[in-house]
Amino acid sequence: VLYDEVESLEELSRQLYLEIVDMNSMRERLAMSRTLLGKYFNFTGHIFSGYLAYKIIMSTVNIVFDRVGKKDPISRGLEISANWLGFKFDAQFWAQHLSFIIVGIIIVCSIRGLLINLIKWF
Repeated sequence: VLYDEVESLEELSRQLYLEIVDMNSMRERLAMSRTLLGKYFNFTGHIFSGYLAYKIIMSTVNIVFDRVGKKDPISRGLEISANWLGFKFDAQFWAQHLSFIIVGIIIVCSIRGLLINLIKWF
C-alpha cells in the first residue's frame, strides 16, 4: 500500500515539474512577444497565415470549379504597388522570384517547427 502511494506521489511530482517547465516557457514567450522583435514575428506570422489561407481557399475553388489560376497574390500585389507608386520594372520577373523566396521561407519555418516538435518527443 505504501509503495503504491509513493509511486503515485512520484508521478504527481513529475507532472508538476512538467507543468512548471511549461509555465516558465510560456512566461518567456510572453516576455518575448512584448519586444520589438516579438511584435515583428507576430506580424509576419499573421501575414503568412493570411497568405496561406488565401492560397488554400483559392486552390480548393480552382479544383472544384476546374479553373486555372492566372495570378497569385504576390504577383497581383507587386503589380498594384508598382502601378500605384509609379515604378517601371518587370513585375512578372520579380514576382516569380519573390514568390519563390516566400515559399522557401514558409518551407524553412515548417521544417523548423517540425524539428522542434520532434525534439520534444525525444
